Amino acid sequence: MYSQKIQHKIQYYLLLGIAFSLPLSKKVVPILIILIVLNWLISGDLKSRFSNLIKPKYAFLFISFYLLHLTGLIYTSNMEFGWFDMEVKLSFLIFPLVFFTSRPYSIFQMEHIKTSFIGGCLISGIILLVNGFNAYFETGDVTNLLYGKLSMDYHASYYSMYLCLALAMIMHFIFTKWECISSWERPLYIISMPVFLVLIVLLMAKSGFITLVFVIFSALIFLLFSKKFGQALILFTSVLIFAFAIVHIIPESKIRINKAIDVFTSYSGDINPNAIESTAERLLIWPVAMELIKEHPLIGVGTGDIKDELISKYKDKSLSGVYDEGLNAHNQFLQTFAALGIFGFLSLCLGLVLPLVHSFRQSNFIYAMLIMIIIINALTESILEVQAGVIFYAFFNSLFMFLYPDK
Repeated sequence: MYSQKIQHKIQYYLLLGIAFSLPLSKKVVPILIILIVLNWLISGDLKSRFSNLIKPKYAFLFISFYLLHLTGLIYTSNMEFGWFDMEVKLSFLIFPLVFFTSRPYSIFQMEHIKTSFIGGCLISGIILLVNGFNAYFETGDVTNLLYGKLSMDYHASYYSMYLCLALAMIMHFIFTKWECISSWERPLYIISMPVFLVLIVLLMAKSGFITLVFVIFSALIFLLFSKKFGQALILFTSVLIFAFAIVHIIPESKIRINKAIDVFTSYSGDINPNAIESTAERLLIWPVAMELIKEHPLIGVGTGDIKDELISKYKDKSLSGVYDEGLNAHNQFLQTFAALGIFGFLSLCLGLVLPLVHSFRQSNFIYAMLIMIIIINALTESILEVQAGVIFYAFFNSLFMFLYPDK
């Protein structure tokens, strides 16, 4: 065993590693999480740390989401999928447990963790662009630069979500701390912004577009309230020029958005059951999920049975398109409500609303942006059903809640 001071320092470097690796490698992050747990256990004195819990009410709230899924196994038939889901969601237990029994880090250290995440996004983004352009020049097929073919290992929506948070971090650094930014960090931020913007457009995830608009709009509001009118004008003008250029250079992005708008504006409750367009699929899936909720409002269908129940409903309603793909609810709120009932739904909502309130009380702009980004994406994706969404949310949510110094 070694001192808590050494344990705290090792944990800090592991946090830097997780933040950096999140957008880079799905294989490295779990290894770093295991190392964080081992470091936490080996350091000893757990009894003393548990007796001085930091914000225990929030800790229990975060962990309760995992415990409710564990409870949902009691009335689950498909135990194999149930335990797989528990494994995917293990970060909801690990990060709060380790972080709320640890001492907070300094503002300086927290800023470095954010910068590490931005650096990971930049390197991964450059790798994706290089691979995409190589494939494009070899084949002449422009789709190698778009959507799923560009994002490779990560779903386009999740990767866009990472980039939007990184953009929010960059703008916060530039607009509030430019004089304090070191000489090596400034070019990192300046290079990253256009790279991230181009990537989000090329990924063509509709949730990514919506999140990007929200991030930029929030930055403009922040600047206007801070009376930084010159910076607000520069940001607004730059975004308009960028948007105009992208629409003309990459017309596929405009076509994709128009398709989604057409589906919504022409929606009359009657959609082709064979539809495979993503927006149309959601309009087919959501009523099915709501039907499940009405049938099992109190405790849901169980952690392991939610997928089977949805697929069974798709089959009964002859929704061949979504049935063949075996899609989940594509809305985290509906997914959780259908799986765990009202208690799971409330746990999810409180786990978002209370941290949002806390972020405003602490004047933590980036924490507020994280929660809003999660909410926006949770409306169109079941983001907490896959590791890419679970680790991203559980890590940053616990980091900002338990390890950020109080103001």
